[in-house]
Amino acid sequence: MATIKCIICQKEYSTNRRWQKYCSYTCYTVSRRSKSSGIKRKFTQSHIDHLTESLRQRSYEFQTGGRNHSWTGNKVSYNALHTWIRKNKPKLPFCEECNENPPTEVANISQKYLRDINDFRWLCRRCHCRFDNHLKKLRKIRKDQQNGQQTIESWCEVRSQKYL
Repeated sequence: MATIKCIICQKEYSTNRRWQKYCSYTCYTVSRRSKSSGIKRKFTQSHIDHLTESLRQRSYEFQTGGRNHSWTGNKVSYNALHTWIRKNKPKLPFCEECNENPPTEVANISQKYLRDINDFRWLCRRCHCRFDNHLKKLRKIRKDQQNGQQTIESWCEVRSQKYL
């Protein structure tokens, strides 16, 4: 391995590639910028850090929201929509319905599942089950199971045992 000094930041690094001029992709990018603008100077570490941060910020801004190649708009799936709402809707310290328990779930108000932050509420588990009428559905499933009828087991059945 050869020890080489970076052209931009003057840091010494080890590499097997003797033709390599830069210690990192950041230094390479800085050199490309200075060549395109015609600037010939040595960069300080603070200048490199600033450029690195600005590059990160610009690449993040370029790939968020509608500018991302995977953006689907309102045709988003159920899980992706809830994840997006959890990121963008500020979480309150208490449930919006009972104002007692801390909220753990995001509940859709209109049941249309559009990408609208105002169409969702932060609710605790108990209020969310009440809001969606899960308990009535579960009681019906229980009654059907006791009568010997075949029903599909709901994911809520296991989670809401304590509420019955």
